[in-house]
Amino acid sequence: MFAAKNAVKKSVMGIVTDSTPVEAPKDTSQAVFELWSLFATPAEREALFARAKTGGLGYGDVKKDLLVRLMDYFEPMRARRTALEARPDEIEEILRAGARRARDLAMPVLEACRDAAGLGPLKLGASAR
Repeated sequence: MFAAKNAVKKSVMGIVTDSTPVEAPKDTSQAVFELWSLFATPAEREALFARAKTGGLGYGDVKKDLLVRLMDYFEPMRARRTALEARPDEIEEILRAGARRARDLAMPVLEACRDAAGLGPLKLGASAR
């Protein structure tokens, strides 16, 4: 989802399909239809699947539409990632704070487990605090 548009396009257009001619009916259980349906409304799904079953729809058309839907869906997340990448110091501090919170939650449990197992108190090095 964070790959460059050309890489996403290459992946989508590389989805394996059969060689059914455009005018022939298509099997909508194929991966390209399954993926496309994840980004479509029920009404869109019904319309495209009906069109696929009657013929006149090419796999390339489905792939192109899937690419547009993928890019639109993930664009807010891509923009957020780009914004976060511009502030590495802030991200590092967020990660450190999360590690401290996780450690604070885990230490009592770990100490209780060590006591129950008869291993004695946990000895932490300076880097783990």
